[in-house]
Amino acid sequence: MTENGCAAPDVPNDEGFVDDWDRIRYLQAHLQALHQAILEGANVPGKSVRSIFDNFEWEHVYSSRLGLVRVDYRNQRRTPEQSAHWHREVIERNAISI
Repeated sequence: MTENGCAAPDVPNDEGFVDDWDRIRYLQAHLQALHQAILEGANVPGKSVRSIFDNFEWEHVYSSRLGLVRVDYRNQRRTPEQSAHWHREVIERNAISI
């Protein structure tokens, strides 16, 4: 099993939505490399994203975010970011798209 994630200083719009295309490109590149490794014989029984929800990170404290779902720390409102929608499509299609 493998996992990875991308910390980013996500900036929400007025509705709390984040267009996190840098995270999407990072995840896409990782999935492409993982696919190539599988084609070359790597045994990869599973893969997950590092963090579904934003959380406290020792290295970045609360300045950068990891999650596919933005958490408003003031009211705990959760808003799926663009990367969450993209990742759902990858899973549904079992293919990478951007």
